[in-house]
Amino acid sequence: MSFYFRCPACNAKLEAEDEWDGLEAACPKCGKTITIVPDTTPETSKIQLTPITPQLSTDTQSLISLQPLSQPTPASTSSKFTFVCPFCGTLTDLDLSLQNQEYECPACCEKSIAVPATAKPCPHCGEMIKIQATICRFCKKSLTENSIPLLQTYPQEQPYPQGQSIGVRQPLPSQGLQQNPPKSLSSYILLGLFLGGIGVHDFYAGYTTRGVIKLCITIFTLGYGGIISGIWALIDICTIRKDAFGNPMI
Repeated sequence: MSFYFRCPACNAKLEAEDEWDGLEAACPKCGKTITIVPDTTPETSKIQLTPITPQLSTDTQSLISLQPLSQPTPASTSSKFTFVCPFCGTLTDLDLSLQNQEYECPACCEKSIAVPATAKPCPHCGEMIKIQATICRFCKKSLTENSIPLLQTYPQEQPYPQGQSIGVRQPLPSQGLQQNPPKSLSSYILLGLFLGGIGVHDFYAGYTTRGVIKLCITIFTLGYGGIISGIWALIDICTIRKDAFGNPMI
């Protein structure tokens, strides 16, 4: 089957075969390279756009046939065929020995029967076009390698080499243990016995608030409250065995 269309440069009416849809060809009239696309203009418009070329004969002016610059190679003369994955649309050239065999797509890892593809999805608009087309008949964009949008890829995690040991990372000690080493229990008891009335043992163990209270009681009572602070300190050295950060005193 064939169809008619017009040269966009000289407006000449041309004829082409169906399988040339989307290919490039040289116009036999003006010599410019054009893209073969079926003419969808109504017939009345075709008559109005007929070029006026009185120098040509009637037979030449009515219809000019042309041949495409490049025709698809028959599948029988090639050792490979083009396969389009029905799941992800990836195009792959496979050997003829894999035809009609079960094939696993390397892109999506889905299995299907490998049959020669007659159509492919346009990478720009997604419409199905002929496998040999170089320009999409729907969005009119070129299908050359430089014009195809790049797909976003994600880095894949590399597995550990076989035989390589995997070290287990130990958890880091807490920040409180690093900044506040364990206190000495004997020092805490001695400070509580001799200086417990002013809360020195509390400051040593990190109980700042309690130490400030004992110190204020002793100062504001002119030393008389030291008895209360001392009794409180005795209770502390008998009951408290951890510092303010929860570390046991050794």
